[in-house]
Amino acid sequence: MKNIPLPVWISLFALVGSVSCIEEYHPEIDTIPSHLVVEGLMTDIAGESFVKLRRSNMYGDNFWWHNESNAMVYVEDSDNNIIRFEEESPGNYLPAGNVVAEHGKTYVLSIITEDGNEYQSKPQEFPHNRRELLSVALESAVKDFYLHSSVSNRIYRFDVNGAMINATLSGSHKEYLRFNTTLTTQYIITHPGLVTDTYEYCWMNRNAGDYLDTRVGEMGGDYAPYLPIAFVPMQNKQLIYLGYPEGNYLNARIITKDAFFINDDTYRYYKQAEEQLGDNGRFFDPIATNPASNIENLTHPGQNPLGFFEASSMTRQLFNVRFDSRGNPDYFLIEDFDRIPPSGCSYEERPDFWQR
Repeated sequence: MKNIPLPVWISLFALVGSVSCIEEYHPEIDTIPSHLVVEGLMTDIAGESFVKLRRSNMYGDNFWWHNESNAMVYVEDSDNNIIRFEEESPGNYLPAGNVVAEHGKTYVLSIITEDGNEYQSKPQEFPHNRRELLSVALESAVKDFYLHSSVSNRIYRFDVNGAMINATLSGSHKEYLRFNTTLTTQYIITHPGLVTDTYEYCWMNRNAGDYLDTRVGEMGGDYAPYLPIAFVPMQNKQLIYLGYPEGNYLNARIITKDAFFINDDTYRYYKQAEEQLGDNGRFFDPIATNPASNIENLTHPGQNPLGFFEASSMTRQLFNVRFDSRGNPDYFLIEDFDRIPPSGCSYEERPDFWQR
């Protein structure tokens, strides 16, 4: 047997002794109270203003949010007019009547929850709407997407051909804008019958801007000449990259573009949120934090909610994107209607917005 020096034995015994003395440690974690989460919009298109109230969850809790019901919700303008919001479904509040916001006024959101807590937003100035200066332009583009393998833990990169939709703003005046874009596809379900077949005309909506780097920006004048707001894949099989299931979709690609002219407060909020979502852990990336809310808890100062109330001027445009035999994109405006309902089907009758 090889002799082991005495200092080595002493070190081994010390190591064993130190391991045997380790005790399991359970740190005390403060219980953080649930926060009210507010998403509110006051705008100038009838039927588009809303307030959504939720409750935050603790880490590890069920993923689904908790709705905040039975709250008193109202908005007051600078002329002391009161606009009451009624709860249409759990946590979702809509204004009573076809109320629209007006340029030149300011709006304040007030909330009194069922437990007696009172919340109030900072006054929000309603901006100009310069919709006559806003337009879109399409260009052929290749967008990279990443998908998990169905048979392994690997992530693969795919190049997808399609159309990039850019918003442009003419004129020399700077404007703050944000965009929501929705892609609607169409498909037909055939039910074979003994005498004749029957059909369901179906449509499916997906967000077309979630995969872009930015959807809020400064435009006009010396600022950004355009802002990418949506990407539309050319081939049916590539729609899976926008969250569509595989299927035999028709060629129509309907885009609903909602553009919001926003004030300084709203721009800062969405820009900060966008920077947080785009944080890749690099040295100069922003420190993870909640975007600053413009709503205060009047009952318990310091226990402020999450979220934001905005007063923004809105304009909506629908158009159908098509690709020719060479893959070049083009579009034409749809002016017969201004809204597509949630995904669904119509039995034996094409809906009004159906595109051939």
